Amino acid sequence: MPQGIGKLTCLQTLNTFVVGRNTGSGLQELKSLIHLRETLHISGLENVKDVGDAKEAQLDGKKNLKVLFLEWSRRLDRTVELETEKRVLDMLRPHANLEELTIKGFGGTEFPIWLGDSSFSNLVVLEFVWIQSFMEMDPQRLFDHLKTLSFVAMDEWEDWIPYGSDQEVESFPQLRKLSLVRCSKLQGTFPERLPLLENLEIIRCEQLLVSVSGLPTLCKLMIYGCRKVTLPERLPLLEESDLRRCGQFQVSLSGLPTLFKLKIVGWRKMAGESATNFPSLDPVVDNDTSMNQDFLAGLQKLEELEIQNIDDVTYFRQSGIRLLQDISSLNRLVIARCPQLLFLGAEEEQNLQQLALPGRFQYLELTDCQGLEKLPQALLSLSSLVSFPEFPLPSQLRTITICGCHALESFPEAWMHGSNASLERWDISDCNSLTYIARVQLPPTLKMLCIKFCGNLRTLVEEVCPRQQ
Repeated sequence: MPQGIGKLTCLQTLNTFVVGRNTGSGLQELKSLIHLRETLHISGLENVKDVGDAKEAQLDGKKNLKVLFLEWSRRLDRTVELETEKRVLDMLRPHANLEELTIKGFGGTEFPIWLGDSSFSNLVVLEFVWIQSFMEMDPQRLFDHLKTLSFVAMDEWEDWIPYGSDQEVESFPQLRKLSLVRCSKLQGTFPERLPLLENLEIIRCEQLLVSVSGLPTLCKLMIYGCRKVTLPERLPLLEESDLRRCGQFQVSLSGLPTLFKLKIVGWRKMAGESATNFPSLDPVVDNDTSMNQDFLAGLQKLEELEIQNIDDVTYFRQSGIRLLQDISSLNRLVIARCPQLLFLGAEEEQNLQQLALPGRFQYLELTDCQGLEKLPQALLSLSSLVSFPEFPLPSQLRTITICGCHALESFPEAWMHGSNASLERWDISDCNSLTYIARVQLPPTLKMLCIKFCGNLRTLVEEVCPRQQ
């Protein structure tokens, strides 16, 4: 940052101010910039050696600032002077009109006095990133007005608000969004009552026990890599859920009447883990390695379902709940990296010619399901389906039947060239938009091709002129 910027006394927009290490602008340059508004990001604060420079910046006089980002570098050669950094942050008190504050890389062990001041009633977004030693604070005063609270890469943070459950209950009365990301040592019990929370994100907090009894307004949930998660029996407003690799997970999917998007990823044994320590998903996956029959009960608004990386699943049980038939709203299904998956329904029920798919079903993706042997007939009878994803066929798949796909225009080239494909029979009927089957060649393993009622079909292999080849 060049010297002399403080002379631009009418300046209103300065998104980033970098404190010079040895030369360049110091914090005192901000003193005269009283008209700054909206957003200010101050980086290089580790270069401030004189606490007086921070005081001269007079951030508390900049009433038009709404968003403030204070950043200390995480350079390996940085020498952390805890007392200096604490005093610098004390001196960087903003105006009470501030609405959003981010503190990144701070090395001190205590919050600044001003952060718990009741005058900051307009502060609704607070984010801590890469704080080396989490600081003590009074949560009762700090969190009363917050709507968004984020903790990111808090490597040394171990205790979740060690003030007792009575104070925890009243600490987040207005909170709408809470994010805990990469707080690897954080342990203890998550606050149980968050009455207005709409968005909850917990990522790679491996020691944290999440047990929540009251989330009546939760709309979006993402949990990845926690020790144990227990959610209420009902989340009446939940719309999106992304669940990934938790040690133990307890949630009743039947209590999610508004859920339209569900993603389940993980729960596969890592190197060095014994069978007794292998994380289990309960009750989504049960002991006989099939999807629990209550898995999809009550998800009548589910539109998108994605399941990945579940090693032990062999089939989706269809007694009582059938994956595709009973969810009338489903339009997208993705199953990836489930190597033991053999069938989408119970093995004894594969001849379900009468199975009707949801009328809105549009997208099917099966990736790295090496053991897949059969697909239900109705999966390949989609009137609104335009195309399949550009992925090779499962290596064990020998027969495909596609009928009644009136909008289908083409087949993936990957089907024709898959080196590990075993396709032997291909039945196609009543696909009025098809004009050709393959662009260059048919699958080399194909032994029988049966085509019926495809009135616009002109050729099996599209004619390609030499120049295009």
